[in-house]
Amino acid sequence: MSNPLAIVEIIRNVTTYLDVKELAVVWQLNKTWRLEAQRKLYQNWSTIIYGFFEPYLNDLRLRHLDPENSIVSVIPFYEFNRFNIFRQVLGLDVKIELLSIRDQFRAEFKRLKKICKSLNREARKKEELIRTFTPCSLENYRARSRYGAVVKEARISERRRFEHYRNLVNFEYFLVRFGSTRVLTDEEIDTILDKLQDLWDGEEEIS
Repeated sequence: MSNPLAIVEIIRNVTTYLDVKELAVVWQLNKTWRLEAQRKLYQNWSTIIYGFFEPYLNDLRLRHLDPENSIVSVIPFYEFNRFNIFRQVLGLDVKIELLSIRDQFRAEFKRLKKICKSLNREARKKEELIRTFTPCSLENYRARSRYGAVVKEARISERRRFEHYRNLVNFEYFLVRFGSTRVLTDEEIDTILDKLQDLWDGEEEIS
């Protein structure tokens, strides 16, 4: 007689190679398959949902002034179909899940912003410390080296913060186009639309 634990392990290995649509199919086979598919999908469904649309969101935002720019002209319809299958299988509330993804983006942006502020403060302190040493001395050289390392780290963090902000605004604009007032308030929509020009200006500065 087969070992039940071995069967579960086999199923677990198989589901590793299945995409979302295939997991939705095996969900319906029997309880063992359903539980494993559920475990796989529940591991991080926010990432899965975001993954349906992420490749298209920057283009959607960049084309926001194009009058011919319907959302399905940028994001293929089959991605919405995949999202709908996923939502139905797990019984998810669209508004709750989309706003949860937005909130995760916002929380991470705040975290990165704090890191950038901290590194900038540290860089200023190390720059001031340089002046306390005799020019061309070993201590001065070491202080300059430490200052340079912090400045480099600060620039990398700032770039990471900006890229995350772009992803956040891209997703928020997707919410405007996809969900509109079913997901967002009128005030939230106005705030997001104001962010588009700010982001555009930031991209111009670093290009």
